[in-house]
Amino acid sequence: MGRKRKPQKRIFSDEGWLYYCSMCEGYKPETEFNKDVNRPFGVYYICKEHRQQQYRLKNDIDPNDGLDHIKLVFVSEDDIKGKDTLLERLGYDTSKDIHQQFLKRMRDNGKNL
Repeated sequence: MGRKRKPQKRIFSDEGWLYYCSMCEGYKPETEFNKDVNRPFGVYYICKEHRQQQYRLKNDIDPNDGLDHIKLVFVSEDDIKGKDTLLERLGYDTSKDIHQQFLKRMRDNGKNL
């Protein structure tokens, strides 16, 4: 059997269903929660804001640096060489900041970043 979970709470108000966020310790509208079909009411048990906070803490991301992040993890020296080879084939200069090069490419291609 799986682990026991606390039952999810919700109340009905004039605006519709409000769901309980266990981190805010308060009720919020459904739009403030991510969908989760595995939950009894179809929404995640904490609000989007706190879920994002948990993700940043877990993945050691600084929310104040203004950058979106892609975290690459390589386990061996061969993987690191493979990463550099791949980036060079894609036209990146591995001696410079890859993220800045990527953002410049997106701007040059007309993408709004």
